[in-house]
Amino acid sequence: MPESKRIERRTSVIFDFDGTLVDTVSIAHSIMTDLAQKYGFRTVSRNEIDDLRNLPAADVLQHLEIPWYLIPIVVFEGKRALRKRINEVPLVARVTDLIYELKDHKVFLGIVTGNSARTVSHFLNIRNIDCFEFIHSSRGFAGKGRALIKALKRYGLDRRSCLYVGDEVRDIQAANLAGITSLSVTWGYNSAGVLREYNPGWVVESVDELKRRLLDFSLGIASSEERGL
Repeated sequence: MPESKRIERRTSVIFDFDGTLVDTVSIAHSIMTDLAQKYGFRTVSRNEIDDLRNLPAADVLQHLEIPWYLIPIVVFEGKRALRKRINEVPLVARVTDLIYELKDHKVFLGIVTGNSARTVSHFLNIRNIDCFEFIHSSRGFAGKGRALIKALKRYGLDRRSCLYVGDEVRDIQAANLAGITSLSVTWGYNSAGVLREYNPGWVVESVDELKRRLLDFSLGIASSEERGL
């Protein structure tokens, strides 16, 4: 991945990873169950998962009754466990075709994730997906906004023509902090209902709908550029 460069094309799409490009819900449940047994916080039954999808991440932590001093440890060990099991994680169906089609349309692609950048890079390498200009890992539970700002500055991205695609309330909040438009997908950690409460730019419920939105956005930016706007 290039360390730094400025780009001429104006359209850029930055993706979250877990729950957006890949389906990590089941494996995250397995990992959190193991950690709950190790550290003594609440376990979640599979029947509870749908209810928890209606809560922001901070409320989920409160529901699990994880003491504040344990949160960094749980996050660290969760990332480490996922790294060891990353080969078990499936891509969201048809998302690979979407990524390559965006690349064919000259869209600048990046990833900002709460996961480890090394884990994400390994995952993409073993699947021969070489379309992303950068992978940035956020620090801390609520650090995605700062990571987005850093990426925007490093790669010279225009906020007006940049989208952040994610599956959680905190992805919407991160995009707002960075001053860019958010697009929420409903197949990840948060439900469509709670995502809409936080007013993202769009909410999409299928990869086909995501594709239409992103290509329309890209074509709209290209049209504006041709008009000198």
